[in-house]
Amino acid sequence: MALVFIGVIALAAYRIELNREQRIAEEIHVERVMVKQLVGLRQRLQHDLIVGSAATGSKNDGARIVGMNSSSPESWPAGENFAKISQSLAGQGWDSSSSADVTGSIAGATQETSPQAAMPGQAPVMGVVSIKGQAYAAVAARGATPAVALQPLDMTFLDKLSRAAGVAPMRIAEAGATPAHAAQIDISRQLDAGKAGPHLVLQWQPKRPGDLALIRDGLILMGATILIALIMIGYLHNAMKKLRASEAQAQRLAGFDKLTDLPNRSQFGHLLALETGRSRRAQSSCALLYVDIDRFKEINDTCGQEAGDKLIQGTASRIASLLQPGDRLARIDGDEFAILQTEIVSARDCEVLATKIHNSLRQPIDLGNIEIRVRVSIGIAMFPADAASDDELTQAASSALALAKKEGRDRFVFFEKMLGDDMKMRRTREEELRKAIETGNLVVHYQPIMSADGLRLSCVEALVRWPHPLGGLVPPDEFISLAEDRGLILPLGEYVLRQACRDGRRWPGVRVAVNVSPIQFRQKDFAKIVERVLVEESFDPTRLELELTEGVVIADADEAEAIMFDLRGQGIRLALDDFGMGYSSLVYLRRFAFDKIKIDKSFLESMESTGESAIILHSLIHLGRALGLTVTAEGIETPEQHRFLQAAGAHELQGFLFSRPVPREQIDRILAAQRTYDDADASDSSRSVA
Repeated sequence: MALVFIGVIALAAYRIELNREQRIAEEIHVERVMVKQLVGLRQRLQHDLIVGSAATGSKNDGARIVGMNSSSPESWPAGENFAKISQSLAGQGWDSSSSADVTGSIAGATQETSPQAAMPGQAPVMGVVSIKGQAYAAVAARGATPAVALQPLDMTFLDKLSRAAGVAPMRIAEAGATPAHAAQIDISRQLDAGKAGPHLVLQWQPKRPGDLALIRDGLILMGATILIALIMIGYLHNAMKKLRASEAQAQRLAGFDKLTDLPNRSQFGHLLALETGRSRRAQSSCALLYVDIDRFKEINDTCGQEAGDKLIQGTASRIASLLQPGDRLARIDGDEFAILQTEIVSARDCEVLATKIHNSLRQPIDLGNIEIRVRVSIGIAMFPADAASDDELTQAASSALALAKKEGRDRFVFFEKMLGDDMKMRRTREEELRKAIETGNLVVHYQPIMSADGLRLSCVEALVRWPHPLGGLVPPDEFISLAEDRGLILPLGEYVLRQACRDGRRWPGVRVAVNVSPIQFRQKDFAKIVERVLVEESFDPTRLELELTEGVVIADADEAEAIMFDLRGQGIRLALDDFGMGYSSLVYLRRFAFDKIKIDKSFLESMESTGESAIILHSLIHLGRALGLTVTAEGIETPEQHRFLQAAGAHELQGFLFSRPVPREQIDRILAAQRTYDDADASDSSRSVA
């Protein structure tokens, strides 16, 4: 829009420049116009001046009498000249009675008082013109005194004369004081009685066509500018209106789930805070119900993501149809919903709603090619009976949901005091873990991953441990889930990665494997964070292995693929952990560029009791080798398992048979012993050759 405005301004300027020559040409003709106006004005002056005879009468003391005749001096009466006329009029009055014999009108010729001066501060000016030709002869034949025509050149007469001539208002001025471009008429000679005065002229400003053109073009430019300004204002108004609508839409989308169009976790937290505040003021009650779809991952893996999306939408629609006005439903996680039930009287209201939800979802949901009956677990907490704040209410409902799942799923469970005690303990443990991460009061142990023969250490897996002041060394199974639930997994994951790179510099030629949480992997700019840690710790990216589970890539395969592409671009190796346990491992293995698969230890645990596990293990190993992947078997505890996996073709072995997770100093000793063995073997080989 600004470019349009500039273009129009430039066009208008060009228009003005284009007319410049025309204006110059018009200015050239100004003098000609002035001349025409002068001729016409002189004729008008001669016509309008009053003719009267010189006689006795009232005096015009101090009046300056000037000649005003457009004709040549020869046209004055014979024997007369300016001096004689001046002498004949000096001190004389006028007698209007003799004017009847004179051509013209004598109305107003008698001057009782001095006329208003046309020049401020000076005596009045009188105009005089001779009587010519037959008029003079007729007067002389009757024996009358030769007459002259007199007219006071006051402001009234000048205004009348200006209007009659069609010019700008005139004024009397001295001949030397001529403004630029002014037109003027010489009032001939000075006839002041007995005293010379300034030479006077009549002046006015003539019409200038060039100025009119300039004014016209200026008005056009101003009009165009105003028009464009109005258009720009309208455009900006519409743009701002659209921007505000876009911002409102963006804010709405930021607070709502795309799949179900329900409030998301962030928006629901805001609604929950408002409702608990209202309930507190009104001394009423409300309830929070967490609803989780049982075994949704299995359904999603078996039927596909599209079917899983339809299942989520169908579940949301069924639940929404059961709510009362004022109740709110939100999707707060992949397969988890939250219900804010308002204006409840007792726990019975929550029980009725939970029962309706179960009964409704037991009716099949059509997913296109299949119909599924949904089973859900529900955790219920009431405000203010179970919690004093919205934060405590969410924790209480979460604890109740966890208990519902623990007790067998497909049921609803109310929050109880015992759960509250467990929640308080969990909150205390959370604060202790947060402090441990901030102060670095965590240790990283390393479990060796050996070559197939069990003799050489090729890789170490980093496993974090928490030395609790009272509980001793806490294994990761007991605090990793807490870290994920309370938002501590990101700083914890970076701490482990950094420490593993720092310790890995002690062991040249040995790869270091680090587990990555799904939450950590979905962190914004995860690949850049890993790259930054590698640079700051001066660790070779090709010696780093990141172990991912199916949960890392199941949520958003496209985004996961892009992140993995960036990681591999740095030279980092990627391993698929717990291979064989998921329903879609083969799909992920085909799509994503993994370097290694780690076969889950559950196959080894049941290998002695059934021959099927041995067959599956053998097939998985051959599949990995056929795809060009490194195959690592976990959970090896017996020599028999070692021999079987070595014979089956596994590349690497990991388990308690070789070593438990140990501090870094123990890895130093293992590598030192390995070097001693290598040196001894090399020495024996030399003696054998000799």
